[in-house]
Amino acid sequence: MFLDFLLKSISRDSFKVDSQFNSEIARVNIEKHDCTLVKPLTYMNLSGEAVVKIARFYKIAPSQVIVFYDDLDLAFGKIRLRTKSGDGGHNGIKSIKQHLTTNDYVNFRFGIGRPEIKGFEISDWVLSKLGKAELDTIQETFQVAEKALAVLLQDGLLSAQNKLGQKD
Repeated sequence: MFLDFLLKSISRDSFKVDSQFNSEIARVNIEKHDCTLVKPLTYMNLSGEAVVKIARFYKIAPSQVIVFYDDLDLAFGKIRLRTKSGDGGHNGIKSIKQHLTTNDYVNFRFGIGRPEIKGFEISDWVLSKLGKAELDTIQETFQVAEKALAVLLQDGLLSAQNKLGQKD
């Protein structure tokens, strides 16, 4: 969702399916940085396959890869930026780490929180439809994330973390 928001915000282009990489791809310029936005079309737990193919093709070092994903252990609407962190049980992140053979990439995590209903399946929670209030919060979160991404690209991780008010 964030990549769709970002592309719409900065460009009139749209994602194009690239079967060579089993992904939807858009090439854009953000803060004078050429960027490749990628939405793997693989199953989420195989997303590392697409990421590594694209990184190799475009000669993108793992340290230049930024992975955007949802995080159950972060409160809804919160954003956290880190490198070299664990996968937190997220199978897509496990796949990316395995295929890049490192965790030296930026994790741009969007908090979705955990379901409050006991026994609620995580997959149902992650894929559930959002209400208007949640969509409004996500829109605000994405606006903050877009600004933090610009700071990350221009001034680095620490400055972007400071922009988000992170202590670590």
